[in-house]
Amino acid sequence: MENFLNYSLVDGVATIELADGGSNLLSPGMIEAVNKALDKAEREATAVVLSGAGNIFSGGFDLKVMKSGAMPALKMLMGGFETVYRLVNLPMPLVVASNGHTVAAGVFLLFAGDYRFVTRGDFKIVLNEVEIGMTMPYTALAIARYRLSIKAFEQVINHARVYCPSEAVEAGFADQAVDAKELIPNASEKAKELANLNAKAFRKTKLRARKKLTRSIRWAVIKDFLDLIGQGFIETTKTSRNR
Repeated sequence: MENFLNYSLVDGVATIELADGGSNLLSPGMIEAVNKALDKAEREATAVVLSGAGNIFSGGFDLKVMKSGAMPALKMLMGGFETVYRLVNLPMPLVVASNGHTVAAGVFLLFAGDYRFVTRGDFKIVLNEVEIGMTMPYTALAIARYRLSIKAFEQVINHARVYCPSEAVEAGFADQAVDAKELIPNASEKAKELANLNAKAFRKTKLRARKKLTRSIRWAVIKDFLDLIGQGFIETTKTSRNR
């Protein structure tokens, strides 16, 4: 995990900090490391904080892998979607603390939190798939519909509008914007606050409240798989690789 993220446990709160030395991309290695960290957190923690190092929370999927061939790209994308599904259904409180720019699939991670912080500053939060020539995945649409306001949905999904942190809260990307120095302290306190609730009741209520979302994401993941193994995805990957 050390090459992709930092893990710490303090007062029952596991903090997972994405830290690949760059844009904290959802590469195959990062996806594997996040899942291993979640395995560890589920064994020893009562709540999880997910954040990032530097001024980028996550730049989304690794485009180098996307352009390397159909099968590596397919494996990475499906691994990422499955990780989002796991985060949405994490049986303990999950607080996501976006430390900066949050782009494409990085937004999916932000959407998964039980409580979501963004950092004030000159940061962009954007689902830019349409801008870069990608059709928005079904999985992204499923979780975006759950989180975004009706007014913001079309602009976020199909217009690739860039949001600053304060606008992001209003649109539904996050619950609260804080200064950088307050981000992790606030996230840790919120995680402890949620962990102090009755754990069994929290878990059951969370899963019950998200039952429709969970089903939507599960079906979306299947549809994305069928879509991505189609000829159109393979041709797009080949075209990108030959540019």
